[in-house]
Amino acid sequence: MSKAEPGNFQTLLTNLLREHVKPAFVKSNNSAITPAGRKAIIALPPRFEASIDETKSKPWKYGQVYLITVFEWILEQLDLLERTGLGEVFQEALTPCLLYLPELTPEAESLQLLSAVYPTLLSLIRTRFPEARDQRSMQKTLDHLFRYGILKGYAHAGDNVRIAEFLVRRMTDVVNEMGMASCKHLKIVLCEAGLGYKSSKHLHYGLSLISARVRSLTHLQQIVPLLSAVLSDPFATAYPPLLLAALQAIQSVIIIDWSRMEYHGGEILRSLIICWCKILQDEDTARPSSLGQVKAEIKHNIGLLTAVLKRDTDVAVEYRMLKENDGRLEELLAI
Repeated sequence: MSKAEPGNFQTLLTNLLREHVKPAFVKSNNSAITPAGRKAIIALPPRFEASIDETKSKPWKYGQVYLITVFEWILEQLDLLERTGLGEVFQEALTPCLLYLPELTPEAESLQLLSAVYPTLLSLIRTRFPEARDQRSMQKTLDHLFRYGILKGYAHAGDNVRIAEFLVRRMTDVVNEMGMASCKHLKIVLCEAGLGYKSSKHLHYGLSLISARVRSLTHLQQIVPLLSAVLSDPFATAYPPLLLAALQAIQSVIIIDWSRMEYHGGEILRSLIICWCKILQDEDTARPSSLGQVKAEIKHNIGLLTAVLKRDTDVAVEYRMLKENDGRLEELLAI
């Protein structure tokens, strides 16, 4: 049906919500919603009933996962969630799904659910806060999604590389939404670079020339150490898709938070160098095509970072010192 028929289209959306989406959520007896379908002024604490079968009370998590995708599409068409107060209710209902992770949830089911929930929540957040005056509330909500979903999920993912890859890719989405407000999360995504791997005494010495420039902030936050830990993991080359996801996330960090590279650029450079040297070491035993793409992404990141650092630093001098101490960096730091 075409949007050129606004009355009929609005009716279609209303019927989808009333006849398909709402019944699936109503079965969970959410005390935050009134019988009329609006946000309750006073929400009573939920009652625990041991006999409840969650597959029946919350079908949108199990047999009817497609409803989340339907709901996401409806969100793109409607602007009534905040007027009814249901935006916050839907968000609270969907947020627990972010932690349906292995081993409590099978990997395949977890990825299927997460793949629907993250885009839906981002769409919901955009719909709830469309105006410039809502930016503070939007950033607060995105911050919660980042902490509760990405960071907590990553901590629970353990050694599951597919879940880790998925969450790092979603990190890129959230960072792009947050824009400059993501600066406060930069520190955790960088400062663990190199803790798990040192290639040689010469490289370690050379890297210290760059690392000495990194200024220590009062609080370790979130993004940089996480990504650096991925790049510097001794077994990182065993699963190149995770490396590619981390490198693409770092690109977003450099582009969006370029003004903070004076403080974080050294740690990012350090983690990229460590990953590069690890790849050179493992190339003979890994699939060349997969690692070739990773090498290309590392060089692209170096190019972006160099362009930003040139504003405040004579990177040519520092790069020359690094290359003199380790010949493996000639190709990587050729500027």
